[in-house]
Amino acid sequence: IVVALGSVNGTLKEAVDALRERGESVGSLSICSFRPFPLADVQAALEAVSTLVVIDSLRSTTAELATVVLAARPFFATDGTITSADHRILRQRAAAGAQRDEQQRHRPPEQDREDRLRPEVGCEPAELRIEGGHSRGEQASRLAEAEANQALLVQTLRAASASAFVKQQFDTARALGEQMLELCRAIGDRVGETDAHTRLATIAARVFQIERARQHYTRASTLAEAMHDRTRQAAIALNSAILTVHLGRYDDGLALFRQAEAIFATLNDRRGQTLCALNIAYAASRQGDFHTAKQSAVRSLELARSVNLPLLEAMALGNLGLAERELGELDEAVAHTQAGLELHRQFGQQSEVGLDLADLAVTYLRAGQRDRARQLGAEIMALHDAAPDQMVQPQYLLWAAAQAYQASGDLSHAAELLQRAYTSLQQRAAAIPDAESQTTFLVLSFNRQLLDAHDHDLWPEYCR
Repeated sequence: IVVALGSVNGTLKEAVDALRERGESVGSLSICSFRPFPLADVQAALEAVSTLVVIDSLRSTTAELATVVLAARPFFATDGTITSADHRILRQRAAAGAQRDEQQRHRPPEQDREDRLRPEVGCEPAELRIEGGHSRGEQASRLAEAEANQALLVQTLRAASASAFVKQQFDTARALGEQMLELCRAIGDRVGETDAHTRLATIAARVFQIERARQHYTRASTLAEAMHDRTRQAAIALNSAILTVHLGRYDDGLALFRQAEAIFATLNDRRGQTLCALNIAYAASRQGDFHTAKQSAVRSLELARSVNLPLLEAMALGNLGLAERELGELDEAVAHTQAGLELHRQFGQQSEVGLDLADLAVTYLRAGQRDRARQLGAEIMALHDAAPDQMVQPQYLLWAAAQAYQASGDLSHAAELLQRAYTSLQQRAAAIPDAESQTTFLVLSFNRQLLDAHDHDLWPEYCR
């Protein structure tokens, strides 16, 4: 039996038909989907085979395909043989390829706010196909294309898109994710296709393209469910829940967080559990359940430190400070928010820096420290105006700065910022495709405060 992947199967079928007409006992097996590999079907088809040939027009692809065949060899007849144009390379790649595929199957895909994936091909691919680069990412891409190693190219695109996302280069991350999706569809890599959809959904959610995000999450969820991939199902539920919470649909979001948390617990995935605890804390705070928010924030902080994830630690500190502020524990709130802010500064997370500054400014106002709040208001505006498209909740940043100026007596500047915040809020509401989510979004606590100030000149008491 000859096993092959891709366009060579057309020629192979003609050859097999010709040999059969001459009385030869031969056959062929066409592989249509490489990841996930249909191992059970292949084992059944090849159960009684004594001689197996794995071929492709490219040596690197032959090795990739033969890796999974070698992994299944114990199921073949004991006198079976496997031949290849380059048997030495095939065997060298067998163990590494099997290990990589196993790691890929159980690795959580790109996840939400963080998705702070490490490069997976031993390079720094953030500048892949970005103008002006001789980066190792470009070298990896050229090497993959030169060898026609499609699996390596998928990994390179995956890592490059993730790295661009972390650097908040969202247009670049989206373009690379779309390349990855197209390639995975072409070669039948269903795991890669799932991850590409998840990445594109996360990018769309970050730039508030709600309908596009939902479409990609739905497709990713369908693929993960078909593969019975519980890790990816949990990660997709988590990321989808984050989007749901940002639209103010807290009950729906919390249900998804709990669902993902239960799966991560059964898998003993502490990173996934950390992300769930983080987002449960945030959602509980926005829902007004500050005691639950504090408990979840403390738990997520302990988890993040136990697995040495400083970016998640920074988020946990911010969530803890938010809960403490609403519980009246202002000194602790300032300390924890500042600690999270410094970690975000170290990692260059400008959008998260902006959120931390806004939270800290409001905390200072609650504590009566209006001069400090005013200083932060100026810093918030400098950060926002330098990169407004990178800000996660731009209307919140503008509203926090407006409050700082209002409390300091600079009423004209406060009025200007309030109008900008209102315009930003209306633009984001208009981007939400369904009326129910528009309504829940507009009644988010800080959005409701903003609307009260704009429509009725009702500012929070600490600003008067």
